[in-house]
Amino acid sequence: MKNNSMFYDLSKMQSYNALLNFLLGGRGIGKTYGLKKWAIKDFLKTGKQFIYLRRYKSELKDIDKFFNAVSKEFDGVEFDVKGRTFYINKKVAGYAVALSTALTKKSAEYPNVNKIIYDEFLILKSNLHYIPNEPEMFLEFFETVARMRDDVRAFFLGNATSENNPYFVYFNLRCPESIYYDSKRYILIENIQNSQSFMEKKKSTRFGQLIEGTEYASYSIDNEFFSDDNTFIEEYKGRMKLVSCVRIDKKEVGFWQTIEGKLYVCDKINYDCPCCIAYDKEDVNERFNLGMKKGFTSELIRRYFRRNDVIYQNIFVKNIVFDIMRKIGC
Repeated sequence: MKNNSMFYDLSKMQSYNALLNFLLGGRGIGKTYGLKKWAIKDFLKTGKQFIYLRRYKSELKDIDKFFNAVSKEFDGVEFDVKGRTFYINKKVAGYAVALSTALTKKSAEYPNVNKIIYDEFLILKSNLHYIPNEPEMFLEFFETVARMRDDVRAFFLGNATSENNPYFVYFNLRCPESIYYDSKRYILIENIQNSQSFMEKKKSTRFGQLIEGTEYASYSIDNEFFSDDNTFIEEYKGRMKLVSCVRIDKKEVGFWQTIEGKLYVCDKINYDCPCCIAYDKEDVNERFNLGMKKGFTSELIRRYFRRNDVIYQNIFVKNIVFDIMRKIGC
């Protein structure tokens, strides 16, 4: 059984009753376990069902083990998984769904579902990709589930990989030091900090000693965002073609298409480029304007970003790009 003083407590987050709940950080601290336990209790008490959401079907290959750990806390309760349907005491309690294929069955109905648990919604490895237009795809799926009901809530669970992701860009969000609630949009973000006892316990393990002093230790134990430092950052040396130059907040960057099909962003620009764009009136000058090609540049950024195919010269350039994306929405 989990030690409640060491692992994540849902009660503060639940007290806000937010529509969208982003729970970040706290790797191994029991976010998924806690949400599973709450979903089971709610079903046993009210009969309300849940959806366990992942991005791709391949991430559901071990779904038959969904109840293995948490079932030990429920004596006398029978758990089963058949295909992608969860059963508790022989009754349908929930469904496992892959977001990438969820909208192929728009006629599917979930009248008893009141919670969507989107596990590992943040991507760490660059060889994985967010779904194109993923936030909008999720919203469409959410609406399919809710169908005008106001009791459905979504929980996005992610480790401390990056706050620069399509959802935060789409909703113009930033990660708070602790917890933030947007009462107008019913969005909550909780940056879960590992408890002192949890960090000490993890550091005392042989694995904790192995990773001591590494970047991974900062991510896994100290809850620092992993890919906000070096992920997708590299000095590209190959062949590339300049497609656009952008000026924002008096800072300028160039967008280059590489021979490998990536979008490389760096401080190398050419004012002779026919697509020199300013995103604000304050940045307009003799070289940069608010012309028609602004839409082309915005769509270019969106397309590559949603495929996870953008690489950055350095963290300074990366932050400029995310400032742009917050303006255009991705």
